Amino acid sequence: MKRFLSLLLAFCLPLTLVAPATALTADSPALLQVYGNNMLFAADKPIILAGYSSPGKKISAKLKLNGNLVRSGEVTVPVDGLFILEMESLPGSYNEYDLFLYENGLEFEHLTGVVFGALWLASGQSNMQYSLSATYEGYALSKTGGQDDFIRALQVPSFPKYQGSAELLPYRALEDIEDAFWCKGTQTDSILGISAVAYSFAEVLRQELDMPVGILNSSLGGSSIFSWLSREALESKPTLIRHLKGRNRYIKEADWYNREFNPYVDMTANFNKKRLYTKCWGTTNRAFKKR
Repeated sequence: MKRFLSLLLAFCLPLTLVAPATALTADSPALLQVYGNNMLFAADKPIILAGYSSPGKKISAKLKLNGNLVRSGEVTVPVDGLFILEMESLPGSYNEYDLFLYENGLEFEHLTGVVFGALWLASGQSNMQYSLSATYEGYALSKTGGQDDFIRALQVPSFPKYQGSAELLPYRALEDIEDAFWCKGTQTDSILGISAVAYSFAEVLRQELDMPVGILNSSLGGSSIFSWLSREALESKPTLIRHLKGRNRYIKEADWYNREFNPYVDMTANFNKKRLYTKCWGTTNRAFKKR
């Protein structure tokens, strides 16, 4: 597995070739796509930023509030090009920060509307995936234009792309999730795609905690638990391996790219494609799941 832990998601269909992805260095520096405007970092957890740049370059970050410097940090990009920069934590509040990233002193990223609060992972099957747009509350929200700037959600595609395809499944966990994006409660067109359960949870929790609440929104209806587990977790339990082999669902590396893929039942499929960087944001508590 690459450099840090976390968890999430999946897809289906046939394919033939393709080799596993390796770390890529970047001609132009960039944060991973799981960062963005209006994102939420977990309160009282280290602020961790990750992305790609050229080895040896200096990546620095400045977190500002109303133009005033609040936090800063710097790191040298390692040989594989994947940098991880850490800054000191902040408490939860309704302050909205600007986050600036620099490569050798030149700005390459400016994120706006960044907040700190309670961050949760919402994952599971159909009942968790069931979207806010399909509920009466979602219909009412669409008419009012949204009511809460301080509910934030990272929307993860049901079938993220891997090597340009939404159908291929990686053998190893990806470091990023293409087309993932952050939104807030007043961005109605986007927030209606969040899990209805997760949104209701966030709405109540924000009132109780009196701070912003963020949801990492990642589910797939009908998906097997084995698709959400890492290979390390599966292979640490001989009983699980025997179970998978007994159902003809155990897939070794030599066979991975010579078969039709099924994101719903393939072992590690969703973990490898939809896992989220809980180390990056520091989720407030364990993921909550709903079957």
